[in-house]
Amino acid sequence: MGLPLAIGVSTAYCHDGIEDIELLWKLEPFDRLALICAHKAYRGEFTVAAELYG
Repeated sequence: MGLPLAIGVSTAYCHDGIEDIELLWKLEPFDRLALICAHKAYRGEFTVAAELYG
């Protein structure tokens, strides 16, 4: 259905790709999750953390 499973709001001076690593633990109950769509700010540390979560 395309509904968001987790949403994060942070301050303007935080980098999205680092700050939103905190959202990954909220996605753990969704064992059928196959894809995370995000813009280029989520490359790097976020991608590594998402791969660790599986």
